[in-house]
Amino acid sequence: MADVLAGRSRENYETVRRRKDGSEVNVALNVSPVRDSRGRVIAGTATARDITGQLAASEALRQSEERMRMVVENALEYAIFSTDLDGRVTTGTAGPSACSGTPRRRSRDSRRT
Repeated sequence: MADVLAGRSRENYETVRRRKDGSEVNVALNVSPVRDSRGRVIAGTATARDITGQLAASEALRQSEERMRMVVENALEYAIFSTDLDGRVTTGTAGPSACSGTPRRRSRDSRRT
């Protein structure tokens, strides 16, 4: 509210609000001042967008990435790796070293091979 009274807008301010039924909802607020013809702030306007689904999807992605990281970091008996479009290995596990008996080395561009 202080921002609006000072004439400043605030965008995508994430907060939790309470619905009329008492349940909580995650929202992103956009708040802007309304000025009169002399430029004085006479009111404020606000829009609230429900971001519950967005936050749930973001958390699901974070959990999925964490699970994948755990699988890759703990895969010692298998070779798991990814390559770029030129076929160069960009990331991988220690599995290839364990399978082949050769130590891991760094390529010229500092990516794991």
